[in-house]
Amino acid sequence: MSTEENKPGDTPEVVDAANETQGNGSATVTELKPNRETELMNELLYQRAEFDNFRKRILREQESSIKYANERLVRDLLPVVDLFDRAMQSASALTGEAASSFVMGIDMTRKELVQTLTRNGVEFIGTKNEAFDPQRHEAISEMETANADEVGKVVQVAQKGCVLSGRLLKPAQVVVGKAKA
Repeated sequence: MSTEENKPGDTPEVVDAANETQGNGSATVTELKPNRETELMNELLYQRAEFDNFRKRILREQESSIKYANERLVRDLLPVVDLFDRAMQSASALTGEAASSFVMGIDMTRKELVQTLTRNGVEFIGTKNEAFDPQRHEAISEMETANADEVGKVVQVAQKGCVLSGRLLKPAQVVVGKAKA
């Protein structure tokens, strides 16, 4: 027998395959080492990207929270503005000096409230003759009109709507013009 003894049950092919594996085994381990380093480097890069995306998402959410922090307050104040509008409509029918002073006081208070809301990112929407937009308007009725320019447009505003920093808080309640039948 040679220096390499065959074990019982080993065929020459099996022995040759085992010898080749031993000879190439060290090369395989050397080849695996750079692959493991590459794998670890890729995993590190992936984790960095994941963390960066997480950080950006948190910043966006924080910015959004700050931007819309006043939403609840604005929603609570909108009915007050509507009440001022109704008071102005009702008081305009009154006559005399006292009625005039009352109307002027209500109007000044309403304007101050609206200016304060506007300074804080509130935009009031819903004006006559603007195109009806179902994303911003709530059609409470339709009104036949002989004027073709008013078809599909707001012909009357029942209540103004409100947008806070681009987010619709309350749609404008409007009457939309339609062609006479």
